[in-house]
Amino acid sequence: MLNPDPISASLYPTFSEYQAFVNNKIYISDYLPIGIDFEIEKVKDLLLMCYFKSSIYDVAQLQAIMIFEKALRIKLYNEYRTITKIKFSVLIDKAKQLNLISEETFKQFRILKDFRNRTVHQTTEYNDVKTMLDNIILLIETIHQLFPIQEMYFIVSKTENILSKIRYGFSLEDIQKQFVKYAELCIDNESTTFHIVKLDSNTSFENAIIIQ
Repeated sequence: MLNPDPISASLYPTFSEYQAFVNNKIYISDYLPIGIDFEIEKVKDLLLMCYFKSSIYDVAQLQAIMIFEKALRIKLYNEYRTITKIKFSVLIDKAKQLNLISEETFKQFRILKDFRNRTVHQTTEYNDVKTMLDNIILLIETIHQLFPIQEMYFIVSKTENILSKIRYGFSLEDIQKQFVKYAELCIDNESTTFHIVKLDSNTSFENAIIIQ
């Protein structure tokens, strides 16, 4: 049986309390781009492991930073469509310029950008566990702010009654164009069909509206 790490236990005396906190703060949304939800689940898994090994909080924090960077690249894709390599600092600056993040968050992410760079290019230094946990929560919350509840369209595969996301778009016209290209690459069969579904503020993905 694993024993709680004393540093983690100083924040939350029992694992059940800590788990409830993590589950409340690190969550996924139907409106996140494909793949981001899976990455957030990995951060959650890392954080739960941290309760028994506090030395890997920095790994969880770095993972959260990487996911946030990926989310920014998706959100700002149209801004940099023709540029293949954009520095993280430039993405943060553009997000602030477009009012996607607040001034306070912008300053914090500048600090996290430096942590990311030091981690990639040099050895890491010790960081306070509570600070890293707060940073991770801020990063995940900001990702959700980048992709709020809104009208979205998905190409999905349907096997029996299970819908699986394949592509997404913010306009029906855009997703219809992707659908045509995708359909040309796929061979439909009796067990799997492809549809376009619509999500809005009153619809969960399990009850997504099939519109095509």
